[in-house]
Amino acid sequence: MPLRIKILGSGTANGLPSPFCDCETCRRARASQDPRDLRRRTSYLIDDDTIVDFGPDAYWQSVTYGVKLHRLKRILHTHRHGDHINPELLCYRRTGWSMNHMRLKLFASKPTLIALQTWALQNEGVRSFDEMDIDDVCLTAGHAVTDGSDLDILPLAAKHHHIEALVYLLTRNGRTVFIGNDSGYYPEETWKALEGKHLDLAFLDATFGLFKADYDDDHMGAATTLRAIMRLREMKCLTEDSQVFGIHFSHAGHALHSELEAFFAPHHIGVAYDGLEVAVP
Repeated sequence: MPLRIKILGSGTANGLPSPFCDCETCRRARASQDPRDLRRRTSYLIDDDTIVDFGPDAYWQSVTYGVKLHRLKRILHTHRHGDHINPELLCYRRTGWSMNHMRLKLFASKPTLIALQTWALQNEGVRSFDEMDIDDVCLTAGHAVTDGSDLDILPLAAKHHHIEALVYLLTRNGRTVFIGNDSGYYPEETWKALEGKHLDLAFLDATFGLFKADYDDDHMGAATTLRAIMRLREMKCLTEDSQVFGIHFSHAGHALHSELEAFFAPHHIGVAYDGLEVAVP
């Protein structure tokens, strides 16, 4: 069976346009007739049963794209920043708030699990994940886990604001996707872990777009994204058959969708947008 991914959101913490901003990029996005210029917070749906990053837009993303959250099997979090977690929505899984949903597995680093549980306790009095019908799985960079019989999860270290953030290598039915948002140029330990791995599909951070193109610290600019992709190609992780996209775009990158396409297209790199569907046959 093919691996299918739908992009539920492709923007940064403040989305695009940024809600309180009147910069030229936000004004142009508001006036644009291209729906790809409007970006919710970054999130991925994989094969209808897995979400990577379940942030503050999760409810409307599920309504807009017909995601059946009650049938979801697992959520993977990259890190604990507020645009990537939604503890309030998870609290509505409790008895009396919802019914007829499956048990959910939540995969994240220890700091992210603590952040989710702390919010739930302080704001809703929820003392454990079990009260939310959740089984939590604590992840450590470099240590693979398998969920069920068909999904291999390899969390790897990201370079992001000096916190414990993860990127993911996910393999199902022999097909592999790399989820690489919210990181600067990846740490050497992550590059080493990627050696010998073939990527059928890859999404790399491109937060600062064309304005800070060479930025490579806690996020990437478009030129750094290109440099990372070139390294993956040199390592033979990406081949001619691989599909690769930039994602996680900010208004601070000062570029709309068509301008990002113009930059990346000559390098055979796509630009992710909300609602994009990609399949690996």
